Amino acid sequence: MSQVATAAVVDGKMEPAAPAPIVRPLVVTGEYLYNTFVVADDAQITKMGIIRQLADIADALQIKGAADNMVKKAVLVDWPTGKPKGADRGPKEQSAMNTRTVIQQAWGALRFARGNLDALGYDDKTGYQDMRVLAKRALDAARVDWKGDALKTEAQKETARLQRDNKEQVAALQDVQKDNPFDSRIETLPQWNERTFKLAESAMQQARADKETSLATKEAEKLIGKYGPNVLFQIAELLLDAAGVEVTETPETEPEAEEVTE
Repeated sequence: MSQVATAAVVDGKMEPAAPAPIVRPLVVTGEYLYNTFVVADDAQITKMGIIRQLADIADALQIKGAADNMVKKAVLVDWPTGKPKGADRGPKEQSAMNTRTVIQQAWGALRFARGNLDALGYDDKTGYQDMRVLAKRALDAARVDWKGDALKTEAQKETARLQRDNKEQVAALQDVQKDNPFDSRIETLPQWNERTFKLAESAMQQARADKETSLATKEAEKLIGKYGPNVLFQIAELLLDAAGVEVTETPETEPEAEEVTE
């Protein structure tokens, strides 16, 4: 992009030329995306026409900003007085989040994976619903995300996971050692290191278990709210059966007869 250089004369001397600041023209807003994709029931081909146009005139920063604002707008529709902390997603919020994913992936596929997209059968008549599937497949084939950044390899993901685990281990060890300060009167330094390390390992295992239990509980609550407890019970039975776990019902026992004495 060309920049316009400006210069000024100060005290009879020419000041160095400075480039004019770059100002991005506003080409898309969250309000526009919300009204077009979440509220309106336009033809799918029309929605794709809008995304094709945005692929030509908008950059990733503008797409992200507008899409995020679209979701914020949806949250306000679901919760006019403010969303309570910890509340589940409302219907408009969930719809907007799904739409944000489609818009971003479709935009990214058109910008950074057009060859892969064409190979999958994309053309100018492809509609919005078909693009939901094609865009993700094209980006995966090109090994880039919707912003055009290279996807992480499995090795890179594993490295990142190990780094997170190591960071958590260090933090847990620091917390344990803070709560269990070294006292040379009762143990040696190697003994203290070994003891606090074991305590940290135990704390991390408990934290992981608590986190998994919390996530499972939240998912179960969502399923119960959506399908009811009977459907969830049937799903649990299928999962237990698939895992080879046999569930035995506890037989009901009749109450013992009271002894009657004359």
